[in-house]
Order: sequence, then structure tokens, then C-alpha cells
Amino acid sequence: MTVGMAQDSLRTLIEVGQALAAERDLDRLLDLILRGVTRVVQADRSSLFLLDEARGELWTKIAQGLEGQEIRIPVGAGIAGEVAATGRLLNIAEAYKDSRFSRSADQSTGYRTRTILCVPLQTAAGRTLGVVQALNKFDGPFTREDEELLLAFAGQAAVALENATLFTNLETAHRELQESYQTTLDAMVAALDAREHETQNHSQRVARLTLHLARHVGVPVEHEMEIFRGALLHDVGKIGVPDAILLKPGPLTPEELVVMRTHPDLGYQMLKGIKFLSMAREIVWSHQEKYDGTGYPRSLRGEEIPLGARIFAVADTLDAMTHDRPYRKALSYAAARAEMIKCSGTQFDPKAVEAFLSIPEEEWAQLL
Repeated sequence: MTVGMAQDSLRTLIEVGQALAAERDLDRLLDLILRGVTRVVQADRSSLFLLDEARGELWTKIAQGLEGQEIRIPVGAGIAGEVAATGRLLNIAEAYKDSRFSRSADQSTGYRTRTILCVPLQTAAGRTLGVVQALNKFDGPFTREDEELLLAFAGQAAVALENATLFTNLETAHRELQESYQTTLDAMVAALDAREHETQNHSQRVARLTLHLARHVGVPVEHEMEIFRGALLHDVGKIGVPDAILLKPGPLTPEELVVMRTHPDLGYQMLKGIKFLSMAREIVWSHQEKYDGTGYPRSLRGEEIPLGARIFAVADTLDAMTHDRPYRKALSYAAARAEMIKCSGTQFDPKAVEAFLSIPEEEWAQLL
């Protein structure tokens, strides 16, 4: 290998190594590894086998020319299996003369494998994650320099693969934890809605309506779930309101009304200290505020009211007006729309009302 060729190979190794280190998506990383193998040693094709430790097998997550097919090889069997078992590379100059080589893949694809360079994917701690194979070097058999280059690349690939797997596992664990949280919240809200017989499923509906409106207002995607949870939990403080007041069929006395109006404060206190509900807690605390400052419990005005609570107020009124209540039958969408227009700037944030009016009635009907 000339000095110029060595410099080119080193440059390529650095470039592909940097690309691997920056990638966290496992599927994209595996594709980068395959393309990196062919670039580093100037091969026609490449394949990557991951180790399934539980089954003692190698399996093809991805292989050029075998897209959509899965091949499983017992560790110790064949060229790839031997490399995985021993942790040592194999450089095969004539594949069809090597008894370890299986022709089945060639027979199914029509490809003709001539030369193979197979190296282990090993972490710095010596753990084997799989193997990579380079097939058919363009200008003859694979050299000692190719072996060194591919071993160096495989070391980089193993580190990137280990990091991406850890990242994916963390994401999965986080998602499962979030799902667990949501299941708990749903159960709690269902119990609360069941307690108020006339408003069953109200919390789930109004949460869906609030989320839909939030997307039209332009709430950042990363805040959507927090607003959804705030709407879902808006009445959680009613857990602390006595049944005699909460379920009273007639009008509340002034004294009872004072107790009922404590539920935003009670809800806020219930959720205090739960980190992932910090934004939701603010919506719970502020969902009875009005845009003109005449609401409760803090008489907030305009943009002093959290955006999620301002959006919720519109969605909540839509749901309340279009469903039966003990004191009246459900009103029409047209009546709810007229109420939004009438109370824009007093009870409701005009921007939230504007977004509400921009959404066709048919869309709301699917959510109500």
C-alpha cells in the first residue's frame, strides 16, 4: 500500500467513524456500518450478523443483496460463526474452496462470492456483539492492511452499536414508564368521572379536544402531552370536595360554592412535587381563570393565565355545552360556537377562539 493510499484509507476510516459516533438510531447505524465496511476495504458487498446470546446464534439484521431475508447461524458454524466463537478474523482468498463456506446465499441470489474478510464486532471490554463480512475486494484478495483497517473500523462500529443499543433501551424504558404513568392517570380520572355520574368520560373527551385545539394554536410538539395531561387532570382536586357538595342535585349555597371553588388549589397541591406533571399542575390550578380576570382562584388576567389553561377553557366549554347536564339537555354546536364568539376577550383568549373557529365542525364532531 502506497503512502497516498494509506492516507486515503485513514481519512475514510476517520470519516465513517465520525458518522457512526454521531448516529443513535439503530437501523440507520447498521446501514452506516454496512456502507462503511465496503468503503474502508474497497469491497463489493458486506453483511452484518448480530449475536443472539440467548439462542447462541448469529442472525442477519441487514445484508446487502439479502434485503428482507433473515439468516440464522449457530455460533461456531461456518465462517461467521467461527469468528464469533473465537473472536479472531478470517481472511478467505477463495470462498468456494473453503469447507466452512455455505453456498446457499449465492444460490438464492445468483451472486458469486470469491473473497471474504470477516472480523468480530467487539467492544473495548472484549464483548462480542456480532461480526461483519466484506465480500469480493475489487482488486484481488484482501490484504493484511485491509485486515487492520477493518478491525479498526469494527472496533468503532462496536462502540457505536453498544451506545445506540443503550440509547434505544433507555428510550424504550422511558416510553414504558410514560405509558405506566398514563395508565395510572387514566385510572384515577376514570374513578373521578365515575363519581360524578352526569359527567362520565368528560375528562377524557375534554383532554382530546384540548390537544386538538392546542395543535391549531401552534403549541410546540414537546408540550402537547403535558397540556393533554393538564386537561385530563383538570378536576382532580374534586377528590377533596365532599359528596354532599359535589353531587348535590340543586344549586349550591354561597358557603358550598366556596368549598367547591377550592378544587383548583386542592388539585395543585395534590400534584405538587411530581416532576413530569409540572406543566399539567399549572393547568389544573388555572383552569377556572377567565381572560378578563374575573375567574378563580387567583383572578389571573390575559397571558398571566398559562396557555394550556386558556386553550382548555375553550375546549371545556365546547364539551360542557354539547353534552347533557342535570339542569339542561345538550346544546347544538352552533350554540357553542356563538358562545365562543360572544365571550372572546372576556371568558376566553381571543387567539384560542380564533383557532377554534378555524376548525371545521366535522372535525369537532369526531372528537365529541
